Amino acid sequence: MSPSSVIPAIDYCARLDVAIPHQLLPLRILLARLNPTRHFNWRPVSAVSITNTQDSDQAPCRRAKMLRAAIFIWHDDNIVRHLIQLYLVDTFTYAASALSAASVFRSLLGFAFPLFGQQMFNALGTGGGNSLLGGLGIVLGIPFPIYLYYHGAEIRQKSAFSR
Repeated sequence: MSPSSVIPAIDYCARLDVAIPHQLLPLRILLARLNPTRHFNWRPVSAVSITNTQDSDQAPCRRAKMLRAAIFIWHDDNIVRHLIQLYLVDTFTYAASALSAASVFRSLLGFAFPLFGQQMFNALGTGGGNSLLGGLGIVLGIPFPIYLYYHGAEIRQKSAFSR
């Protein structure tokens, strides 16, 4: 099954040789459902590895679980970040400015999280803190790509900087 038969917009854009910004949003919608699961997958692994640090017999098993979870988180983040960057490049006339604004926003979140992250994990515990982050990912990450898919063209028409 080719990608063009799954997502008709890709076949249409390929014939016209035109990039429509929302052509990759169905893949982003699919990944939006998988993205918060990493916090729920990381939760039991991190809780076991933190509470049972004295058991040397099971340490290699815990390290392997943590490595698998870390690779899953890294891979998922890269795919999502690249899809967002492709959407921004296809949407805006000045793509470099849009990408730098998204990078600054992501960096500001990366700066702000350590300011409250330790207190959050101390108050909620490892499982509760990861569940809170996963819940925020579900509340914010799933509806937004769906909204962009259905209303993105209207939003882009109102902007003077979009193509």
